Amino acid sequence: MANLTPAELARLATNEIDPVNDLGLVWDASATVLKAVAVGSLTSTGIVNAVAAGIDNTGATPMSDALNGLLAGVEATGGGIVFLPPGVYRNDKLIQVGNNTTLLGAGRGATVIRSDASVEGFNGAYGSVGCIGKRRASIRSLTVDHATNSASTNGICLWPGDPETATGVPSSFCSIIDCEVLGFNSHQYLIWNRNANDTLIAFNHLNGGVPAYVEGSQQEGIEIFGGRRVTVTGNQVRNVGNAGIYPVTGDFPGHLLQDILIAGNSVFGCRAGIAGLSSFGAANGTQILDRVQIRGNTVQRCWRLGIALTHAGGGEPAGTVVMRDVLVDGNTVNCENTGASPMAFVVDLGPSATTEGCLFTGNVFAGGQSPAGENGGAVSAYWAHNTAWRGNSIRTAVATSHGVYVYRSNNVAFEANDVTGAGLSALVLDHVDGSRVVGNRFAGWNTGDSGQNAIPMYAVTNTVIAGNSFVQSGPAGTFCIQGSDEDCSGIIVSGNFPQYPVADGVPEPLRAPGANANRGEVVMPAGEGYVTVENNRVHDLVPVQVTQVDGTPAPFVVRRAAGQFSIVRLATARAARYCWSIGD
Repeated sequence: MANLTPAELARLATNEIDPVNDLGLVWDASATVLKAVAVGSLTSTGIVNAVAAGIDNTGATPMSDALNGLLAGVEATGGGIVFLPPGVYRNDKLIQVGNNTTLLGAGRGATVIRSDASVEGFNGAYGSVGCIGKRRASIRSLTVDHATNSASTNGICLWPGDPETATGVPSSFCSIIDCEVLGFNSHQYLIWNRNANDTLIAFNHLNGGVPAYVEGSQQEGIEIFGGRRVTVTGNQVRNVGNAGIYPVTGDFPGHLLQDILIAGNSVFGCRAGIAGLSSFGAANGTQILDRVQIRGNTVQRCWRLGIALTHAGGGEPAGTVVMRDVLVDGNTVNCENTGASPMAFVVDLGPSATTEGCLFTGNVFAGGQSPAGENGGAVSAYWAHNTAWRGNSIRTAVATSHGVYVYRSNNVAFEANDVTGAGLSALVLDHVDGSRVVGNRFAGWNTGDSGQNAIPMYAVTNTVIAGNSFVQSGPAGTFCIQGSDEDCSGIIVSGNFPQYPVADGVPEPLRAPGANANRGEVVMPAGEGYVTVENNRVHDLVPVQVTQVDGTPAPFVVRRAAGQFSIVRLATARAARYCWSIGD
């Protein structure tokens, strides 16, 4: 690679190419210049060496005013690169990067901007480094240090033109790449995208300095507070007091989230790994999560939640769409062995909210119970209408946790998932309507030996449970599918496959549906002479019709009693399957 041409320098100045990753520029300490790898020294056109321009890099005195003057001068001439050679740069005021300008360090840990305990902001913008209503600004390859002096300010930030009111021209086409932010546990955001558009936040390392759960911490890792076309990728986020990555809306003009990609990040040891939040406010109405993708991230050992999608509402009309085309795909979330073993994934949107086109697929979720006193599991869905859950692997090793808990959620498709090791039930359906539970594998439930059924149902209506397999590895004495005494109706249970070990010489029964449905199927295990279906629809004046559809043909009789009927026959060596209906 030859020395950079004027055209390449111009592209550097407008951030169309990456000076480190695209062009291979490195800091050569012996020659004290930027160099192209294995090539002669780089021409200085368009690049300003801050130390050569008089900026202190010893950390002895604040350099913020001098650096801001240098950055403003570069912006005034059309932009360029301000290079910070290795050293410590003491910071007492917000460092502002202008249009078409790159603030480039010599690498994480080499160039350190060390903020004082108190850093002076500008027009409502509070942070160590950032840009205000700028275009094609970039901060790259440096460290921002809040930890040493307990600095209580934000880290690297992108604000709109008027930060005080969160209005004005948004920052756009800006990037934060290959930076390190060392945080202090205060109300601070280590990287903050405040309603900026077309942003790239990539390959940064964040450490909040909070190694264990702190109640009420307001520290965030990467917060995307409104914005369009924002990409967050390849970042490492650790030890943050609240959310590691926080895509959030708010009651400000235009603060929805649209076309957001959060992909390939690693989050470790935060209160919540990735937490998406839609909102409703009296002033600006509903700000939704629209076309947000959370893909291929790794979330480990977070203290209260792995991935969460929630809504801050109150006052919006019933049926308000708060999430549209949200995709959670291919993530690995492990919240086991964190003491509380919290939920790995939760969708909690509130009674007035609904969704459109949301899919959660191909993820690995390992976690445990919800907070004390709440119903939940490793995966929990509350008011998660119109969502599809497909091809996920879900496990919990917690004796007091369900595998999956679905509450007051309608039109849910739960298909082709693998749920293992639940201490309580594998899947709880609680006030669910118009849903599908199809083609799943439930391997082990009731491992806590508390008499839990695999799929208990409470007030479930118009729901299909079909083609699922049940492999019981916990204590015997529980059923596959069992309804409560609450009103369950319109349930179709068909083609499910109980696969049990023999306990005391008797295969464990399948009681199906036991949920007050008007039709369904039931299997009589091999070697058994009867099977019982519990259903509150059954009484003396209602006919029960039964047809054998599989197994060795044998005569049978149907015996009714209040709230149940039994199919009785001579035992055969093969299991038999029967279809039944109650009523006309």
